[in-house]
Amino acid sequence: TYTATIEECNKIVETLNDFFEYFFLIVPSVCVINNLNNISDFFPITKNFDYVIDLSASDSEIEAIASFIYFKKREELERKKYELINQAVVLDLYEEFIKNGKRDIPVFYYGVDHNGILKTIDDRMLRILGFSKEEIIGRHFSDLIANEELGKVAKAFRERRTGNRGAKGIHLKLKRKDGEYSEFIVDSQGVHIPTVREKPDKEPSRLYVGTFGRIRQVKPNEINKINIDFFDVTNEPVFIYELENHRLILNHGSEKFLGYNRAEVADKDPSFFEKDEYTHFSKALENLKEKNHVEYATIIVKKSGESVSCDVSIDQIEFGDKHYLVGIYRDITDFINFINKADSLIQLTSLMVNSKTKEDLIKMASEEIINILDVLYLGVALWNKRKGTFDNAYITDKSSGEFINENRIFSYGAYLSVMEESIDENVIRYFEINRDIESPFGNKDRKVKAGDFISIPLTVNGNKLGCMFVITDYFHSYTLKDIRMMELSGHVLSSGIYRYELESQLKRNLDTLEKRVKERTKELEEFVYTISHDLKSPLYTAKSFAEIIDEQLAERFESEEDRYILRRIGENIESAIKMIDDLLNLSRVGTAEMKVERIDLNNIINEYLVQFEAVNKSGIKLNIKLKEGSVPVYGDKGRILQLLTNLFDNSVKYRKNNYVDINVSSEKIDGGVRITVEDNGIGIDKDEIDKIFNVFYRGRAALDRKIEGSGCGLTIVKKIVEMHGGNISVESNPEKGTRFIITLPDIR
Repeated sequence: TYTATIEECNKIVETLNDFFEYFFLIVPSVCVINNLNNISDFFPITKNFDYVIDLSASDSEIEAIASFIYFKKREELERKKYELINQAVVLDLYEEFIKNGKRDIPVFYYGVDHNGILKTIDDRMLRILGFSKEEIIGRHFSDLIANEELGKVAKAFRERRTGNRGAKGIHLKLKRKDGEYSEFIVDSQGVHIPTVREKPDKEPSRLYVGTFGRIRQVKPNEINKINIDFFDVTNEPVFIYELENHRLILNHGSEKFLGYNRAEVADKDPSFFEKDEYTHFSKALENLKEKNHVEYATIIVKKSGESVSCDVSIDQIEFGDKHYLVGIYRDITDFINFINKADSLIQLTSLMVNSKTKEDLIKMASEEIINILDVLYLGVALWNKRKGTFDNAYITDKSSGEFINENRIFSYGAYLSVMEESIDENVIRYFEINRDIESPFGNKDRKVKAGDFISIPLTVNGNKLGCMFVITDYFHSYTLKDIRMMELSGHVLSSGIYRYELESQLKRNLDTLEKRVKERTKELEEFVYTISHDLKSPLYTAKSFAEIIDEQLAERFESEEDRYILRRIGENIESAIKMIDDLLNLSRVGTAEMKVERIDLNNIINEYLVQFEAVNKSGIKLNIKLKEGSVPVYGDKGRILQLLTNLFDNSVKYRKNNYVDINVSSEKIDGGVRITVEDNGIGIDKDEIDKIFNVFYRGRAALDRKIEGSGCGLTIVKKIVEMHGGNISVESNPEKGTRFIITLPDIR
């Protein structure tokens, strides 16, 4: 949505937070500000958004950021759901333990997200079923349920209600790895944002994120041997802190994670593990006085001295007159690394803009991406649209830093077929390298051991650009984050290549257009010159005949009207010749080579005054004054002379009376010189200022006062200024005068 003011933006943020206070936690959001220099005016509004960017960002930058935010938010939500489900399990277990002590029949736990995907499960339950955690986590619960019971027991994994309203006593059979089934009884409850513990009252915007179940085996005699408390055996780093006695209890997962045993830190509090400048536990205690749940980020220092970035989630529980804190540490080092890598890709988007060639662009991107993905080889195969196949490949070797243009990769049929399938279907494809093969650099002494070849398509809006491919020298189990990082790297590289190709095509089109314009302009100038020259010959002949008639036959004219007609013939011929001369001057401007030299404006002014006085028969008093301190000008002397002569002629033509004052100045400016020519004439109407440089344009004053001219004088002035790489502007007040301001660069 778009807002014109900070207040409107703030109102929208408040409305969304009122609608659902966790809106910005769940929904990816980007704030685009017109000027990042004013970002302080938007605080604290912008703290609600995942990313803030300047409005001047390019489309490719925005695409990269949008992809980054999307994957980041999805990762955060998955982590949040996992944490909430684990918290619900730990809190439920702790309450049961405080209330009932150890049970004769052990109780196990499991947790699924809102889609029914298993997120956590008790290790003891896994032992009964015979699966490892890797074989179960991430699978749908239906994979463990007997088909005939799926309909009636699905509630155990999709229960949304909490507390006493949750599902009770559901009998189900879970499939074991050996193909047999074990019978269990399940009580299940929903997990929400916000949690029911945070807001016990009815919350219309409460969001269901998953279900956890408390599960007991039907045959207790088979389970009694495994009388182990969940808090102690879980690998999740969980701690319990008793506020009244200041007693800290670490579970097995925390001992393994922190490196301390329970006895070593029993008299400490959780701030003991936090790095000095990142100690936030005391602030969390203050916040827990107002609410029962807090989360914060910190850096944990292990016993080994290793520092680890962590999210800490703490719940406060009250039992009788005692208060306990139950906390979970979540190592976010991998997530921070993912963010840093994504940030590097965003920066790469800006850097690629400066690439001079496509090969330079690919080399720059490859050097960055190969370090981000940490692979043995990274290559880019470009797609030839005309041929409909790959025809060029660039490969980077991480160990040596080599970057070469090597098409030998296409000779491996397996590689080529994977890339073709990848770009045709616009999906990531890979195959396992199950034997030693020659390296893509063609060096027989360097072999690629068994590993993976992965192809990532490079496409933009359906346009095939090629494939980015990676080669590893070992079997590697890629995580979702690894695949997402490959996709994001492909998007960034695609955007860079596509932008380069568009800009290159645009430059080629502009160069072609400029060349054609120059050719057509030259042809037109030559045409005008030729036509104008051919027209002058008969006009001079007609002028000579008129002069002969006036000299030899004047006494035979019987009336003044005959003499007037002859005089008008001569004047019209002179006007036509003057117009043709202007056209010739206009066509010559820009065709001949410029000769740059130092020009003294005072000499030009004096020469003009001498010429003017020689032909002045109208009693005009002309005063042209050069301002003291004016600097010399560098340019083509002949053209600058023509420029000033045209301006002076206009000042004389469009005078108010026979007293004409013209003030000229020239001053140094940054990178050049500014020339000003100002007169005291009749001025120019505001609506005509934009038209006066148009060829053949003559204003109302010229027509009303019947001032002769071709309408080419100021057109020639502007063209001369542009030839020198400068610009010209006009300021005018009717009946007060006109000022022309000319800016010329220093072209010495």
